[in-house]
Amino acid sequence: MRGSLEGAGGVIFVELFSELDGGGTSQAEIYTGGPIFPTAGWSPYSWTTTLGPDVDGGVTLQLKASCGPVVGCGVDSYFDNITITTDVAAVPLPAAAWLFGSALMGLVGMSRRRKS
Repeated sequence: MRGSLEGAGGVIFVELFSELDGGGTSQAEIYTGGPIFPTAGWSPYSWTTTLGPDVDGGVTLQLKASCGPVVGCGVDSYFDNITITTDVAAVPLPAAAWLFGSALMGLVGMSRRRKS
């Protein structure tokens, strides 16, 4: 990011939302814990996070320039090379699935024993 501020009060917020299917969010996070301020030179930023438990509605990265109610405030900001990489964790099989599978195998074994 690079840019400039004019007057008092200008800031930039970087927020990530884990979106629910049908609207709403399962998690929202403001990176750096607060606002960041543009500089004349390019400043790299990198964050690692855990998404919310439900992202059926997608993921939104919001880059928000804000002046609030300050008269004469201006924010010029430029963003380049934005990448979001996600890694989906494997969902473990519930214990009931393992019990059902072992019971099914036991029934198959018993039916084979009866036939012989």
